[in-house]
Amino acid sequence: MIRFAVPVASAATAILMLGSCSDDDTTTSDEGSTILAKGDVRFAGSSGLGGQTMDITAVEQDGQVSGEARFSFGLSVDLQCADTDTDGLVILGGEVTAEDGDTAAVGDWVAVIINEGDPDSAGVEFGLPVPEGGVAAGSCQEFLDAIPYDRSSGDPLADIAEGDDIETG
Repeated sequence: MIRFAVPVASAATAILMLGSCSDDDTTTSDEGSTILAKGDVRFAGSSGLGGQTMDITAVEQDGQVSGEARFSFGLSVDLQCADTDTDGLVILGGEVTAEDGDTAAVGDWVAVIINEGDPDSAGVEFGLPVPEGGVAAGSCQEFLDAIPYDRSSGDPLADIAEGDDIETG
Protein backbone atom coordinates (compact mmCIF):
# COMPACT_ATOMS: atom_id res chain seq x y z
CA MET A 1 0.00 0.00 0.00
CA ILE A 2 2.81 2.44 0.78
CA ARG A 3 4.58 1.67 -2.49
CA PHE A 4 1.37 2.50 -4.38
CA ALA A 5 0.73 5.77 -2.48
CA VAL A 6 4.12 7.30 -3.32
CA PRO A 7 3.82 6.92 -7.14
CA VAL A 8 0.20 8.14 -7.04
CA ALA A 9 1.19 11.17 -4.97
CA SER A 10 4.09 11.90 -7.35
CA ALA A 11 1.82 11.61 -10.38
CA ALA A 12 -0.79 13.87 -8.78
CA THR A 13 1.88 16.47 -7.99
CA ALA A 14 3.16 16.34 -11.58
CA ILE A 15 -0.36 16.82 -12.94
CA LEU A 16 -0.94 19.80 -10.65
CA MET A 17 2.37 21.34 -11.70
CA LEU A 18 1.58 20.87 -15.40
CA GLY A 19 -1.86 22.39 -14.87
CA SER A 20 -0.33 25.47 -13.31
CA CYS A 21 1.72 26.00 -16.49
CA SER A 22 -1.30 26.17 -18.78
CA ASP A 23 -1.93 29.08 -21.14
CA ASP A 24 -5.19 29.84 -19.33
CA ASP A 25 -3.20 31.56 -16.58
CA THR A 26 -1.31 34.08 -18.74
CA THR A 27 -3.24 37.07 -17.41
CA THR A 28 -2.34 36.49 -13.77
CA SER A 29 1.02 37.48 -12.38
CA ASP A 30 2.92 35.75 -9.58
CA GLU A 31 1.44 38.10 -6.97
CA GLY A 32 -2.17 37.21 -7.87
CA SER A 33 -2.73 40.42 -9.79
CA THR A 34 -4.37 40.47 -13.22
CA ILE A 35 -2.44 41.90 -16.17
CA LEU A 36 -4.71 44.42 -17.90
CA ALA A 37 -2.17 45.47 -20.53
CA LYS A 38 1.49 44.84 -21.18
CA GLY A 39 3.66 45.63 -24.16
CA ASP A 40 6.46 47.65 -25.66
CA VAL A 41 5.13 48.46 -29.12
CA ARG A 42 5.61 50.65 -32.16
CA PHE A 43 2.66 52.18 -34.00
CA ALA A 44 2.30 51.57 -37.75
CA GLY A 45 1.77 54.31 -40.29
CA SER A 46 2.99 57.87 -40.55
CA SER A 47 0.11 59.98 -39.20
CA GLY A 48 -1.27 60.39 -35.71
CA LEU A 49 0.56 57.92 -33.47
CA GLY A 50 2.29 56.37 -36.51
CA GLY A 51 6.01 55.90 -35.96
CA GLN A 52 5.69 56.51 -32.20
CA THR A 53 6.25 53.87 -29.52
CA MET A 54 4.38 52.99 -26.32
CA ASP A 55 5.62 50.99 -23.34
CA ILE A 56 2.66 50.02 -21.17
CA THR A 57 2.18 47.91 -18.08
CA ALA A 58 -1.11 47.88 -16.17
CA VAL A 59 -2.22 45.44 -13.49
CA GLU A 60 -5.24 45.13 -11.25
CA GLN A 61 -4.99 43.69 -7.76
CA ASP A 62 -7.78 43.71 -5.19
CA GLY A 63 -9.76 46.15 -7.36
CA GLN A 64 -6.89 48.66 -7.59
CA VAL A 65 -5.28 49.52 -10.93
CA SER A 66 -1.63 50.50 -11.16
CA GLY A 67 0.91 50.87 -13.91
CA GLU A 68 2.32 53.28 -16.42
CA ALA A 69 2.11 54.11 -20.11
CA ARG A 70 5.09 55.90 -21.68
CA PHE A 71 5.06 57.27 -25.22
CA SER A 72 8.10 58.22 -27.30
CA PHE A 73 6.66 61.70 -27.91
CA GLY A 74 7.23 62.53 -24.22
CA LEU A 75 3.92 61.67 -22.56
CA SER A 76 3.89 59.47 -19.43
CA VAL A 77 0.71 58.43 -17.64
CA ASP A 78 0.33 56.98 -14.12
CA LEU A 79 -2.49 54.45 -14.72
CA GLN A 80 -5.10 54.36 -11.95
CA CYS A 81 -8.39 52.98 -13.30
CA ALA A 82 -9.76 50.68 -15.98
CA ASP A 83 -12.84 49.86 -18.02
CA THR A 84 -12.74 46.33 -19.40
CA ASP A 85 -16.48 46.10 -20.10
CA THR A 86 -16.70 48.37 -23.17
CA ASP A 87 -17.27 46.37 -26.36
CA GLY A 88 -14.11 44.27 -26.30
CA LEU A 89 -11.79 47.14 -25.42
CA VAL A 90 -9.44 47.72 -22.52
CA ILE A 91 -9.58 51.40 -21.54
CA LEU A 92 -7.02 52.53 -18.97
CA GLY A 93 -7.05 55.95 -17.36
CA GLY A 94 -4.67 57.96 -15.28
CA GLU A 95 -2.87 61.22 -14.66
CA VAL A 96 -0.11 62.68 -16.76
CA THR A 97 3.25 62.58 -14.94
CA ALA A 98 5.43 63.79 -17.84
CA GLU A 99 3.89 66.10 -20.40
CA ASP A 100 4.53 66.20 -24.09
CA GLY A 101 4.25 69.99 -24.33
CA ASP A 102 1.39 70.06 -26.83
CA THR A 103 -1.61 68.00 -25.77
CA ALA A 104 -1.42 67.39 -22.01
CA ALA A 105 0.03 68.84 -18.84
CA VAL A 106 1.05 67.16 -15.59
CA GLY A 107 -2.11 66.27 -13.67
CA ASP A 108 -4.41 66.05 -16.73
CA TRP A 109 -6.51 62.91 -17.20
CA VAL A 110 -5.57 60.70 -20.15
CA ALA A 111 -6.98 57.37 -21.31
CA VAL A 112 -5.27 54.69 -23.38
CA ILE A 113 -7.77 52.71 -25.44
CA ILE A 114 -6.62 49.25 -26.55
CA ASN A 115 -8.28 46.91 -28.99
CA GLU A 116 -6.64 43.48 -29.15
CA GLY A 117 -7.03 42.15 -32.65
CA ASP A 118 -5.10 41.38 -35.79
CA PRO A 119 -3.32 43.72 -35.65
CA ASP A 120 -3.73 45.17 -32.16
CA SER A 121 -4.59 48.87 -32.13
CA ALA A 122 -4.59 51.65 -29.58
CA GLY A 123 -5.42 55.31 -29.16
CA VAL A 124 -5.13 58.11 -26.64
CA GLU A 125 -8.02 60.19 -25.30
CA PHE A 126 -7.18 63.46 -23.55
CA GLY A 127 -9.34 64.83 -20.73
CA LEU A 128 -8.77 68.47 -21.59
CA PRO A 129 -10.03 70.73 -22.91
CA VAL A 130 -13.40 70.14 -21.31
CA PRO A 131 -16.24 70.60 -23.82
CA GLU A 132 -18.33 73.74 -23.43
CA GLY A 133 -20.82 73.22 -20.60
CA GLY A 134 -18.85 70.21 -19.33
CA VAL A 135 -17.26 69.74 -15.93
CA ALA A 136 -13.75 68.37 -15.48
CA ALA A 137 -13.70 64.86 -14.01
CA GLY A 138 -12.84 64.73 -10.32
CA SER A 139 -11.63 61.12 -10.35
CA CYS A 140 -10.09 58.69 -12.78
CA GLN A 141 -13.25 56.59 -12.94
CA GLU A 142 -15.41 59.68 -13.57
CA PHE A 143 -13.10 60.53 -16.46
CA LEU A 144 -13.42 57.05 -18.00
CA ASP A 145 -17.19 57.09 -17.52
CA ALA A 146 -17.38 60.40 -19.42
CA ILE A 147 -15.43 59.23 -22.48
CA PRO A 148 -17.91 59.17 -25.37
CA TYR A 149 -16.05 56.34 -27.11
CA ASP A 150 -18.22 54.22 -29.36
CA ARG A 151 -16.54 51.77 -31.75
CA SER A 152 -19.40 52.16 -34.21
CA SER A 153 -18.63 55.89 -34.52
CA GLY A 154 -15.47 55.07 -36.43
CA ASP A 155 -13.13 56.70 -33.90
CA PRO A 156 -9.70 55.78 -35.20
CA LEU A 157 -7.24 53.65 -33.30
CA ALA A 158 -3.68 53.37 -34.56
CA ASP A 159 -2.54 49.90 -35.61
CA ILE A 160 0.38 48.35 -33.79
CA ALA A 161 3.29 47.54 -36.09
CA GLU A 162 3.59 44.00 -37.40
CA GLY A 163 5.40 41.73 -34.98
CA ASP A 164 4.52 43.83 -31.90
CA ASP A 165 1.78 42.86 -29.45
CA ILE A 166 -0.11 44.24 -26.48
CA GLU A 167 -1.05 41.49 -24.03
CA THR A 168 -4.42 42.19 -22.44
CA GLY A 169 -6.26 40.32 -19.73
